[in-house]
Amino acid sequence: MALNSYSEKLLSDTDSVDIPGVGVIAQYHCYVDMIWSHNLPYFVRDEVIRDLRRFGETPELLARYHSINSKIQAYERANGV
Repeated sequence: MALNSYSEKLLSDTDSVDIPGVGVIAQYHCYVDMIWSHNLPYFVRDEVIRDLRRFGETPELLARYHSINSKIQAYERANGV
């Protein structure tokens, strides 16, 4: 794997990159690969619900809510959750 010049700072042997002022990106790889194991869809749904309460039931927010909720329901059905 290609490690960057900051690799001595990393805790794992990955293709991570250390961006000054930002920090290490993808040190433990990417949340896209771990979306369900880290419950990210539930977090996103909670944020959309918060926005619905704050801004009202706009068509855009309702569409986001229904979209993420349908994905959560499909995942739960497929995995017996």
